Amino acid sequence: MNYFFPSLIGSKKELKLYSANLPFSVNSGKNALRLLLRSFQLNEGSVVAIPVFVCDSLIKAVNAEKHIPLLLDLKKDATFWTDYDFDYLQKMDVKVIVLVHLYGFIHPETEKIILFCKEKGIKIIHDAAQSYGVDEKKISEGDGIVYSFGPGKSTTAARGAIVKGLSLNFYNENVEKKISIGHYFDAHFFLESRIFNKKKKYFQKYFQKIIFKMFPLSDKIYGMSHFQKKAANCAINLVEKRNIEREKRYQLMAKSLTQNSLLKIAYDDVKGLYFKVVITVSSEVNKFKHFLFENSIPFFCLYDSLDKKMYKMTTLKYFKKEAPNFIEISCEASIPMAEIERIARLLTQFK
Repeated sequence: MNYFFPSLIGSKKELKLYSANLPFSVNSGKNALRLLLRSFQLNEGSVVAIPVFVCDSLIKAVNAEKHIPLLLDLKKDATFWTDYDFDYLQKMDVKVIVLVHLYGFIHPETEKIILFCKEKGIKIIHDAAQSYGVDEKKISEGDGIVYSFGPGKSTTAARGAIVKGLSLNFYNENVEKKISIGHYFDAHFFLESRIFNKKKKYFQKYFQKIIFKMFPLSDKIYGMSHFQKKAANCAINLVEKRNIEREKRYQLMAKSLTQNSLLKIAYDDVKGLYFKVVITVSSEVNKFKHFLFENSIPFFCLYDSLDKKMYKMTTLKYFKKEAPNFIEISCEASIPMAEIERIARLLTQFK
């Protein structure tokens, strides 16, 4: 898979302008979810409803806290949104719903889902890991929010996440005070790999392998380092400053897709953050992936990255049918307009 999504951050030098003040930070989105689940003081083995069309970290977080993940299928409308079927959720005695807001958009049924959870006494976590910069008023009702600074996010920086909805005492009691050496270097390596056109040199790749062999990444819940917090704050500030540039790039790609009957935008409510375009391929998706690869167009297919055994996808009708056809292409503001124009032109030529 040809996978690369750049950060808004242009260089590490930019971080000097920002503070390291970032409360309730943790070393990953997965661990942010673990903390929120732990704070609910649920009985072991409680049912937690999560989308199937989302990264593996959600199911891993639920399993790590010794609860039962209930995987929810996609809606049947050929978009990437999860079907939070209220009758099914009640039948399965769900205690927590993780409401995921994908690709810089807010789930279109958010108000209904929040109301349902209130009426039934179900905890609700807003997973806005991909979507820092959305109207937070629309997701403020609930029991916590998660934002991420990892790959393919609206605020890709130096990894890590922040969580809203925890008390200070609970946070201090459950988060390690010092980060590991492996995580320290991983954050630096990661940000360098997300800077557009920043190419790793051979000795850097070799050094990285040595570091991770000597200091393997731990699964403990750490706070973010000083460096990570500065990078996150930098990305957070750039989201608003560069939203016009993002939208220009998005609209250019979207226009090109209207000229190709085989491709279309999966969803757009005209209220997105527009840091990537999600394309639905009507047929021959593997041919389209090959076309992108041959033309050096970085892309990502979430379906391909998932652990199929873990998700038992054969029982999920619409996921199995639709998920393989969603292709993500970055239109981040850090990508030169000339490159966006090249990609847009090529998208019209796929046949």
